[in-house]
Amino acid sequence: MKFRFKVLFLNLLLLTLALSAIVFFVMQHSVRHTENNLLSGVVQENSILENTIQYELLTHLEGDDSSNLQETIAAYFETSDVVRSFLTPDTALFCYYDDTLCYATDTENIPTDELRTTLENGYKSGMKLRAGDRRYFYVASMSRLYNRPFFVITRRDVTDSYWELRREAAFFSILTGLILLVSGLVLYIISLLVTRPIEKLTAVTDRFAGGDYSQRADVSTGDEIGVLSQHFNHLADSVEGHIDELGDMLRRRDQFVADFTHEIKTPMTSIIGYADTMRRMELSPEDRRMSLDYIYSEGRRLEKMSMKLFDLIYLKDHPIELVPLSAKEIILDAGRSMRPLLEKKKQTLSTNIRDDTIYGDGELLKTVLINLMDNARKASAEGARITVTGAPEDGSDQKYRITVKDTGIGMTEDEVKHITDEFFMADKSRSRKEGGAGLGMSLVSSILSRHKAELSIKSAPGKGTTVDILLPALPPEGKEETDETNA
Repeated sequence: MKFRFKVLFLNLLLLTLALSAIVFFVMQHSVRHTENNLLSGVVQENSILENTIQYELLTHLEGDDSSNLQETIAAYFETSDVVRSFLTPDTALFCYYDDTLCYATDTENIPTDELRTTLENGYKSGMKLRAGDRRYFYVASMSRLYNRPFFVITRRDVTDSYWELRREAAFFSILTGLILLVSGLVLYIISLLVTRPIEKLTAVTDRFAGGDYSQRADVSTGDEIGVLSQHFNHLADSVEGHIDELGDMLRRRDQFVADFTHEIKTPMTSIIGYADTMRRMELSPEDRRMSLDYIYSEGRRLEKMSMKLFDLIYLKDHPIELVPLSAKEIILDAGRSMRPLLEKKKQTLSTNIRDDTIYGDGELLKTVLINLMDNARKASAEGARITVTGAPEDGSDQKYRITVKDTGIGMTEDEVKHITDEFFMADKSRSRKEGGAGLGMSLVSSILSRHKAELSIKSAPGKGTTVDILLPALPPEGKEETDETNA
């Protein structure tokens, strides 16, 4: 069952119960009020008749020495015009003297003895009686005549009044039905207006669940449904963003697998080819030496690539501990590690460092600096200068900036954009010649991300490259002036 019909039926049920209760109590009150009015009229009529009859009887019986008073009383009622003047077609009269019925205008519905047996002198009693489709009110009064009980009982036919109450009940029933019909129509329209935004949101949700992630809810009702619609749109944006990220991750994974396969295939082809040549042919010492050099260099390249891949995987699955470190010590230690490679190309490493305390993992940060210095070395010509500076960020005592700058071949904007992708190499021939696999900057990016550090790269073809790292730092403990060391 749809929600709008549930709302409609529930409201109609509550409205029906409420109207039925109102009609019931109104009719009950009307019945009680009518019965009280009718009974009051019958009592008043009985009182008038009782007083009139007593007076008339005493006058009529004065000086009568008849021993049979019942006959005399009956004869009085038969001839009394005063008594007949009080009686109407709806009124009946019954008189008892000494428990004997002396006079009755209706011999079919004679009142029961219950009215008289419980009645005391000077009091009245009443009762309701239903005979077929007729309804009657009886009122009895008692007095004493010649020391004998004398009862005057009047009866009023109130059937017409009850039929009037039935007509009122029928009118209220019809009115209640009309009210329910109109209310049902109004409630249906209201429930339709209330549930339409929910149905729109449901339809959007179904299309979204079916894979159309561009769907958004266009519901602005200003109520809880509108808030739910906004939350759905926020959720949809988040899901679509995650879907795009997953799609990008899958594309990068496929590209990673393809690049990894290609990077392994090249050195493995060389290793297998030269090894097969040495196995099948007798080579001169020079050719044998050359083959071994190729096998060694390609093997070392595979080793470096596997170690960097291991570092990347390890960083993704294991937490790192950030401890206070000396920025100067880390930079200078990385420079000392690079000295042999720099000396081969007669290059100079110039450092300009102000010491400060930074947060990080010493070995990982050293790996970052070695990779950046090595990239600068590969991109620079022989005899070139590579500059490394380190100082607290201007205007902030919680950041420390490290800059690695070279004057090498530089990169285009597109190359800078993809430099941190796995297996990306701006100059593939030069990188492979230098033993690179395109994983160094990806590893740098992962390490800095785990340190919550910022990486920015500025480069232009033929003008060199500048890499800036902004690391979290503690308040400075001791600053040292700049120095310069040549590798």
